[in-house]
Amino acid sequence: MKSRASWTAGILGLLLLAGAPARGAPADTSGTWKAWTDAVAVAGSKVIANLPADLTEQETAEAHQMMVGALFSAYLSVASSNPKKPEFVPTLGFYENFFGPNPDTIYLSTLIDGMGSYRLRGNLGQVSFMNLSIQQGPYLGITGKAVPHQDHEFAELHPKGNGDFEVLLSADRPPGYKGDWWRLDAKTERLQLRYVSQDWAHDRDPTVYIERLDTPPAAPPSSVQSLYQGLNILPAAIENSSLQFAHRMEEMEKIQGRNRMFELPIAQLGGMDYQRYVYAAIVLPQDGAVVLETDVPKKCLYWSLLLTNWLDSTLDWVNYQSSLNSRQAHVDPDGKLRVVISDTDPGVANWMDTVGHRRAGLQLRWTGCDSAPIPTLREVAKIDLRNALPRGTPFVTPAERENVLQERRAAALMRKRW
Repeated sequence: MKSRASWTAGILGLLLLAGAPARGAPADTSGTWKAWTDAVAVAGSKVIANLPADLTEQETAEAHQMMVGALFSAYLSVASSNPKKPEFVPTLGFYENFFGPNPDTIYLSTLIDGMGSYRLRGNLGQVSFMNLSIQQGPYLGITGKAVPHQDHEFAELHPKGNGDFEVLLSADRPPGYKGDWWRLDAKTERLQLRYVSQDWAHDRDPTVYIERLDTPPAAPPSSVQSLYQGLNILPAAIENSSLQFAHRMEEMEKIQGRNRMFELPIAQLGGMDYQRYVYAAIVLPQDGAVVLETDVPKKCLYWSLLLTNWLDSTLDWVNYQSSLNSRQAHVDPDGKLRVVISDTDPGVANWMDTVGHRRAGLQLRWTGCDSAPIPTLREVAKIDLRNALPRGTPFVTPAERENVLQERRAAALMRKRW
């Protein structure tokens, strides 16, 4: 049996190498529409050629959808972004569904110039936490390569009583300035903003405005050359965003086995430094389900579970209960969390729906917790589920489930996702 260190090293290696055949410089479209669409078609063909060989028809269709989402994300967050006129725009989410986005998180980003000075201001709202990742290099989804980053919590700031805040970002603190300030490294190229809600229906989204301070507010229009440079990046984004983790579940099953959880060093690839990530390749047994059981940390800022498809696209969390967080899930009186993963409703309140898939990726996030337990997974026949769970396990009727799903959809769609 290999040590945990060797498992971690092996998994980190496969994460960094996944999709490697697709790496390459941005295409030169020479300013013609046909050349650009041809480059997009070539990128799409490379993705299809490098996907796992045993995909189902459903998984293949979702791969195509993922590629369009990667194109959409890169257009918004890179091709259309201007460090002189920064704006936080959607990067990952329901429609930009690659890298296994967390349903509780709104992901926004903007390009900036590490030599510039910027100000963020707005209102903190009421969410579980908000994080800014200052990234020293281009976006992983464009290049396929991770870059150094510095995480900052908005809880570090000193807002007004109503939640209004202001923080400067620059290489050096301005002389005599006593307000909130975060340092920019000269190599900084990108800011990623995340905010997390555990109570979709009642939390209040923050508002954040970014402005550059060392250039005129009315910056010159983008040049024709820069516009085409942005468009030329998009084929590489289709390749790298789609393939970066497309083999993660396949490789985890080979290395660790199915239905076994272990920690992955996602922080080294751009994840938050104070968040621990635990994963598993889930394969449902015939006429069975997978039951997760874990202790829950005594102190924790946030935790959640989500399911992805075999290519690391998060399963539809708006219309199905494919994810659970610490506000949505029931923890048993013994302090343990027990969740049933199944493709049909077992009537258990803590059910995670695989949305018709027989195999899936499972992600667990422990954020700001005093421990990071590794859950156990066990295969249980569906007819034996009730006996496999403790007395007092909450169950729901079909009518109650329908109500839960209706309220979940309403809460999800009322969030600010754009």
